[in-house]
Amino acid sequence: PYRRQRQMCIRDRDESELELYTHDGEEFIYILEGILTLQIEEESFLLYPGDSAHVHSNAKHNWKNETNQVVRFLTVHTPNPFKR
Repeated sequence: PYRRQRQMCIRDRDESELELYTHDGEEFIYILEGILTLQIEEESFLLYPGDSAHVHSNAKHNWKNETNQVVRFLTVHTPNPFKR
C-alpha cells in the first residue's frame, strides 16, 4: 500500500541522546498511552494520551520514551517507508 499504519510500544526509558533522521513523505502520530517525547529539528514536544502530531518527514525528527511508563502510539506514514 501507499501508506503504512502501525501501533508501536516503547517499554523502556531511553536516556540517550536522540538521533534525528529524515526520509520522504509525512507521518501522523497519535498517543494512546504514556508520554512520548517528539523532537522535530531543534524543538522537543511532550505528547500525552489523545495528543497527535503531523510531521513532514524531510524535517529532522525522532521520538523516544523519557519516562518509566510504557508509551503506546499509532503511526501512519505516507509513502510507506517500509515497503520492499
